[in-house]
Amino acid sequence: AVVSTQSTGALKTDFTRTGKRTKLGLLEDGRRSLIRYYKNNFADGFRQDSLDLFVGNHAVSPTEGVTHESPLAPLKPDQRYLALPIALALSLAMLTLSLIVPAEYSTETPLSLLFWAAMIFATGRTMLKNGPEYVDQPRLVHLPPRPEGAP
Repeated sequence: AVVSTQSTGALKTDFTRTGKRTKLGLLEDGRRSLIRYYKNNFADGFRQDSLDLFVGNHAVSPTEGVTHESPLAPLKPDQRYLALPIALALSLAMLTLSLIVPAEYSTETPLSLLFWAAMIFATGRTMLKNGPEYVDQPRLVHLPPRPEGAP
């Protein structure tokens, strides 16, 4: 597999420039790492497919697209894969707003916090359980599944 950081920039540039680690540099490294994680897992399958075509890991059949569907044919996005990330983002936003801007402290405030925390837990757990379904995997060359516990 070819690994690409997709121009997110180098990490620890504050140390390279000044010789010291700063809190701002640490936050910037975290931001860049999150961007890399997102791109490599959710937006990078087509890049690997193009590299596989270029280096010859996948040979295009003359009947591809005629007698059988091309593996690169656009897939219709399934709405259920959009629902959970949106629910998770909404729950995180509501929990944050409930913590930062409560109307007034009453018995409703802890119940609201508990509800949004439970929503975050439930949606996050469901997404982690079904994680491979959310990953943009290459469609041309299929690697064998890794055994449990393998690095």
